[in-house]
Amino acid sequence: MKLLNKKYVGKPSTKEDINVLENILGERIPLNFKEFLLEFANCSIKENLYPKNNQLYIVNDFLPICNGDINIVDLTSEFIGTYGRKYIPFAFDPGGWHFCLCLDETDYNTVFINRWTDDFDDGQFLKIADSFDSFIDGLLTEKEAVEMGYKK
Repeated sequence: MKLLNKKYVGKPSTKEDINVLENILGERIPLNFKEFLLEFANCSIKENLYPKNNQLYIVNDFLPICNGDINIVDLTSEFIGTYGRKYIPFAFDPGGWHFCLCLDETDYNTVFINRWTDDFDDGQFLKIADSFDSFIDGLLTEKEAVEMGYKK
């Protein structure tokens, strides 16, 4: 997985936070995602642009696992209760959409974006990466995106 550069670092997450999340899910989360959360939850990064279908998705910040008004544990509980989906929202964009790791059997370890309030023909949840690693590996800095011909 690509090494990312932190811009902002909030209160670090703990293994106990991971345990709370796994208890809500009723299963273990993938090791690479667990390690990522311990390193990057509650942080922002320089490589914050994800290109997909000629569009740039902006990763504003990674959510804290347990702390804060909006956190991974509370949102995961909501997704399970409301949608019956095992989606772990781990980051958000400037408009409040959430990037989610899917643990549902059919799309296990893929990344979706949850477009909360918008009505799209292809649904509220849009698959944007085939794996968590490919999502992270695809993140670009603004300079890299411009060099590839994207405009922010």
